[in-house]
Amino acid sequence: MIDSKQIAARLIRGINDRMLAALDDIVAEDYVQRDPQRPSGRDGLRRSLGDLLQGFPDLEITTHEMLADGDLVAAHVTVRGTHLGQYLGRHPTGRSVSFEVVDFWRVRDGLLVEHWEVADRLSLLAALGAVTLTGEGLAPPTAAGESP
Repeated sequence: MIDSKQIAARLIRGINDRMLAALDDIVAEDYVQRDPQRPSGRDGLRRSLGDLLQGFPDLEITTHEMLADGDLVAAHVTVRGTHLGQYLGRHPTGRSVSFEVVDFWRVRDGLLVEHWEVADRLSLLAALGAVTLTGEGLAPPTAAGESP
């Protein structure tokens, strides 16, 4: 029998290998996404990942830690890629991005059924030029997306 960590690791491996068809074997059709900015359901996850891979075709997820307790799996990962396609309404910048994510999945009957995440979206937005980080906090980007 496959344990919960193996199922979550298969999802990450499937993303890294661009094998989104593997979602059918590891994600429940009624998958619940607890991030209100992303759709639920297996097809919603497939769309979200497709958008991410379109924006960052060289995307790579590195797993640092993965822990399981009962039906829950937690993973600390780093997501890296180059912004070469449209993402979050932003045209390609050619910039490299790297941001940290902590994921939690609930596993039932060998499938991922629920997901929560805490992502360092501020680092992602700064790398895309959507916000500028200063020593005093955030500043709006200039027209060219450059730091003031």
